Amino acid sequence: MKILSLNNINKNFVSGQDNVTVLSDVNFELNESECVALIAPSGSGKSTLLQIAATLDVPTNGTVWINNKNVSVMSDDEKSILRAKYLGFVYQFHNLLTDFTALENVIMPLLILGVSKNKAKAEAIELLTQMNLEHRINNKPTQLSGGEQQRVSIARAIINKPKIIFADEPTGNLDPTTANKVFDLLMQYVIHYKCAIIMATHNMELAHRLDRLVTLIDGKLFEVRK
Repeated sequence: MKILSLNNINKNFVSGQDNVTVLSDVNFELNESECVALIAPSGSGKSTLLQIAATLDVPTNGTVWINNKNVSVMSDDEKSILRAKYLGFVYQFHNLLTDFTALENVIMPLLILGVSKNKAKAEAIELLTQMNLEHRINNKPTQLSGGEQQRVSIARAIINKPKIIFADEPTGNLDPTTANKVFDLLMQYVIHYKCAIIMATHNMELAHRLDRLVTLIDGKLFEVRK
């Protein structure tokens, strides 16, 4: 069943007197529980495409549908609610809140959904324990290793059991051994919660472990492998 659809997405930026096209008539569909790797050189528009698909940016023209809802006609508040209910995010540099502990970072998405603090805390502790971080729940991000920070980031992304996870170079800042461990952990939870994932990555070894590969060339999206 289709859960995400990008229809004729274009994105242009004005740079000085030039109008730069980053995305050109991009069409893409993602099905439930499907895992897709987005592979392309730096500066090709991967992050821009993910941002648009995740409702964090708007296209110059074209439409985005998530869970049979037309995102393009939603208000900012409606998009925020949709993100909180259906989407999870994992970034290369974690984007954890530095003034909050690991536990507090993971709790945040549930509190936004209106879950009670006690219930959110219990669920977050259980999830962090599954990730072997029970001894780190009261540490702030600066007190964690890169791999630990990324595990916290994954916990935050999946705590609300999202329909789609958007992962932008989630292992790009890690050494190969830690990258493989983090990738395995992320995929374990993707499979467990039956959610779909779009992962932008330069790591071809990891990319080939996903269901499909797509790439961007001159702003256009092409299927590399089905």
